[in-house]
Amino acid sequence: MSKQKSLDLGIEVYRLVKKLPPEEEHVLTEMLMSATGEIAANIRMLEFDLPQEERTEFLSTACGKIAVVETLLTACIAVNYL
Repeated sequence: MSKQKSLDLGIEVYRLVKKLPPEEEHVLTEMLMSATGEIAANIRMLEFDLPQEERTEFLSTACGKIAVVETLLTACIAVNYL
């Protein structure tokens, strides 16, 4: 995922969380916003001249957060929040 795509994902998730019920504000909304922020931050770190081990760690973390966002959005669809 590129830096721009990670930023686009964050913007789209921000738009989607506005559609969630108010009672989900402190759970789903925070989890989604946190995960998308971490994706963008970890992708951004790949632009720096870092040892391969650190780059691998940032990429692995970004991939894990992408899985979190995908899972949470799938759950939101399943319960008709989105």
